[in-house]
Amino acid sequence: MLEQLLENIKKGQNIRENLIELKKQLKGNLKKQEEFLCLLQYDYDFFRKLLEQEDPKIRKNAVIIIGELELEGMLPELYEAYEEEETLFVRTDYLRAFQKMDCETYIPKFKERLDYLLSTKFTKEQEKHITEEIRELTNLIGQYERGQTHYFIGYDEPGKVVLTTNRFYPDVTLKACYPCKGKKISGGVAVEYEDMRDFMSVRTWQEILFPMPVAKNMQLDPKGIAHTILMGGLLGFLDARHLGGGSYRFRVELRGKLHPDEKRTMMKKIASALEVESSHRLINSTSDYEVEIRLLEGKMGGYHAYLKLYTIPDNRFSYRAHTLSTSIHPVTAATIMELAKPYFKKNAQVLDPFCGTGTMLLERNFAMSAHPLYGIDLYGQAIEYGRENSKRARTVINFVNRDFRQFTHEYLFDEIVTNMPSVSAKQTKQDIEGLYELLLKKGATHLKKGGIGIIYSQDPEIAVSVMKRHPEWKRLETFQIYQREASYLYIIQYTG
Repeated sequence: MLEQLLENIKKGQNIRENLIELKKQLKGNLKKQEEFLCLLQYDYDFFRKLLEQEDPKIRKNAVIIIGELELEGMLPELYEAYEEEETLFVRTDYLRAFQKMDCETYIPKFKERLDYLLSTKFTKEQEKHITEEIRELTNLIGQYERGQTHYFIGYDEPGKVVLTTNRFYPDVTLKACYPCKGKKISGGVAVEYEDMRDFMSVRTWQEILFPMPVAKNMQLDPKGIAHTILMGGLLGFLDARHLGGGSYRFRVELRGKLHPDEKRTMMKKIASALEVESSHRLINSTSDYEVEIRLLEGKMGGYHAYLKLYTIPDNRFSYRAHTLSTSIHPVTAATIMELAKPYFKKNAQVLDPFCGTGTMLLERNFAMSAHPLYGIDLYGQAIEYGRENSKRARTVINFVNRDFRQFTHEYLFDEIVTNMPSVSAKQTKQDIEGLYELLLKKGATHLKKGGIGIIYSQDPEIAVSVMKRHPEWKRLETFQIYQREASYLYIIQYTG
């Protein structure tokens, strides 16, 4: 098949169609790529002639194949062809091909081209392809030089933010944000601040979103949205809060009732419109972005714009060097500890019989100092990760790599805090029920009379069923944490 395609192209027979088929055959198939190169015998004249063809779609497909084969020996000819290419929709394919090769020596020339595109006005017909070329040039240059980085300095700029939180307990975050003024809203709290540092260290918010007051109730018109957001002062807002000039790398996030395919198409159109409307001071980047422009559908159907700045450092959970798939999210753990805080006592002796990487113990200690802290887990990798995490948190935890059934200790604890294992492909309902029985039976032998259990469960039916069988444990409070996952926090007391 490859031999026939090569022969047809060399003879000039249906070149475009045969190139398209060749491209399909070679894409991502290393075995066929090697076979084709053997047939070609590295005869680069084959590709040189294709790059000189008048049909731009022939040149386009030839460039894509050169990139797929990573033919670095053709770099000089490929760059020369790129410079001479007059068909705009083909130019981006050259740049994607360059991204698969070592073309560091050409970076200064690519930067010159980028500067030219950014400083030149183009017609509306040209804008779409010019925007794509700018995007690919930025990606290419970014492979060799760290992109223009902006440093956030806007802590003292008064303003308003939305802090997203656990939907059931925004009060926990609102109380911790004092002296900031705020109120509860759907999904979090709206906070007015003079100094962002007043809430930056609060451990129970999930995201910081900056609302854009003028960008409300917008219809899904890409150009209209871009115009409204930019006329509303987006670039001025960003510049006032950052060091570093130049363009901002951004992405668009659209959240609403649209079908996923429609949503993807609309996000691309909005991102492209923002690039053009901002004269490319905003450059769409789907991975290495500094700013997220989030569009949320409102109750009346219009869309509201918010900014999420990835330039703002968040060091609240920097201790988490290692996690497992079963690890609890630290914001969830922190929220649990704030809810349970009325039952804590300072310098309590705390045990976690299923500690994983130690997040529950660490967040317990952040909420109120505790000593000593003991973490037990059968999984050795979890214990190793936990030790490294606790070291980063500068918190002493005594980790024990052992089945809780075999754990012994000389003195009793004040509290048990744990994120219980849940039903999964590896652990059946019966297995998990056995672990809850173990927790309550053996846990009672390690806890002082009147001691407290802070139990996070994603299997509430099992948890409640087992607790009913143990009258020596009194359930003090129950908090629903997440509705979708049906997860709950149980605060229980060992009555003896």
